[in-house]
Amino acid sequence: MCYEGAHEDMFYIILEGQVQVTKVINNAQIRLLNYLGPGDFFGEMAIIHNAPRGATVKTVKKTTVIEIQRQAFDNILQTSTSFAVAMTREISRRLRENDQMAVEDLKQRANELALAYQQLAEQEFARRQFLTNNRARVKNTVDCCKRFPPNDSTNSLQYRYIAVIN
Repeated sequence: MCYEGAHEDMFYIILEGQVQVTKVINNAQIRLLNYLGPGDFFGEMAIIHNAPRGATVKTVKKTTVIEIQRQAFDNILQTSTSFAVAMTREISRRLRENDQMAVEDLKQRANELALAYQQLAEQEFARRQFLTNNRARVKNTVDCCKRFPPNDSTNSLQYRYIAVIN
């Protein structure tokens, strides 16, 4: 019915049926924001702010809507206080819902980061513990290495270091 980023001057009220509202996040992931049904409306934000659509709205099943042009929408808001108040309440409810979704998403991401950080810390601890526990063995092995005579014509000395860690 309308696409995120599109410039339109239409407000919709759903009479019957159902639509889904989605938004692209980080230019890749499509996030389902809401399902709307009879009595719900959409398209008001783009008209109020004179901006492109902030979300995509697609029908989920056969849907009948009332389409209201920008000028008629503005007239209704100016002449019908009850309509303006009802719309304000619904927009406020949706904003609160979106805020809650954002907070939950941030909590989930924070938990994922905390888990990843914990795993990195455990790996670093294991690495340091391994190096600390095996430092003496490596030093003893290097100290015990033997000097071998040169096997080429340059008369250079060669050393073979064998580090065996059990």
